Amino acid sequence: MPKLNIKKTEFLKSFHVKYRLYLDLQNQENYITERRLLLFYCVECGLKVWIMKEQMLNDYNELEKYSKKNQLDIAGHNIRNMLKNRGLHEKFRLKDLKTLQGTKVPPKEYNQFWRYDAQSGDLELENKMEKVLKNIADYLSERL
Repeated sequence: MPKLNIKKTEFLKSFHVKYRLYLDLQNQENYITERRLLLFYCVECGLKVWIMKEQMLNDYNELEKYSKKNQLDIAGHNIRNMLKNRGLHEKFRLKDLKTLQGTKVPPKEYNQFWRYDAQSGDLELENKMEKVLKNIADYLSERL
């Protein structure tokens, strides 16, 4: 099944919309996983836009080709690799989360963890990683 060929401008719009929605939900205790999922996709879209701008790429297909050609793994959900590509992996350290059963959840799978409302094995770490993602989104919002 072919993937949607999203334009850079659409990624940018998605970043801004999800960022605003996250900020609206930030203090709502009823929507914790929903706001975290929005934040994850906000950061993913923002990082993709930044990479696409720097590499003069116009759409997802071009990003995917660039990623494969350079063996970067940045066309999917791997936000850790996207941060590394931008030189920000030390500034914004994302750690693996854990499920209640002890299964590790790397940052590229945070979206699945929150989409399916998986139970956390370490709520403190999950809260910290939300703050790191929020800091990334704030950083991106000043640059995009």
